[in-house]
Amino acid sequence: MSLSLSHPVRLRPMSLDDLEFVSRLECDPEQWPFEESVAPCAEAVYDKYRQELNEQEQREHYNDIVEIEEQGEWRSIGMMQIWSYVAHRKSWELGYALASPYEGKGYATHALHQMLQFAFEELRAHKVVAMCHEDNIRSIQLLERVGMRREGIFKEELNWRGQWKDQYFYAILEHEYKRPIDPQS
Repeated sequence: MSLSLSHPVRLRPMSLDDLEFVSRLECDPEQWPFEESVAPCAEAVYDKYRQELNEQEQREHYNDIVEIEEQGEWRSIGMMQIWSYVAHRKSWELGYALASPYEGKGYATHALHQMLQFAFEELRAHKVVAMCHEDNIRSIQLLERVGMRREGIFKEELNWRGQWKDQYFYAILEHEYKRPIDPQS
C-alpha cells in the first residue's frame, strides 16, 4: 500500500518533555468524542505517564509520539501506544490519538503501520488487537485500512452520553501482517 503524504511521519518514544503536549491531547474533550470519559486534568495525565515512563524496565507499555516533519523540524501531532493485552498469548493492544487538525491526511495510517511493524518485528507479537466505539467511523476505517479485521462486538459495552453503545474488537495476526511500502523512501 502506498500512501501519499505531504510530510514525513515518524514515531519516537515518549519522554517527560512530551507530557505537556500529551496532557493537552488527553484532557481535551473535543479530541475524544467517542470515549466514556476524558482525563480530568493535566496533573492526572502527568502522574500516569511519569509512572509508566519510570517503569520502562518491565516494558509492558510503549508510549510513542507521532511526529511530522515540517520545514526541517519535527512537530508532535499525536500519540500511539501499545501494551500487553494477554502476555502468555503474545497479544498486544494498541491505542492512538491524533490532534484534530492532522486527521484525514494519512498520518495515522502511516504511524499505525509503523506501530504494527514494531509489534510484530520487535515485540514478536502473535496478535495485535484494538477496540473502538461503534460510531467512530474514522477509527473503524483506519483499523481496516491497515489490515485489521473486526473479530467481534462487545454489545452495549460503553455508556456513552446516556446510551449503551457497542464496542468493536479488531485484530491482526502475525502471519496476516504485511509490511507496507514506505512512501517516504
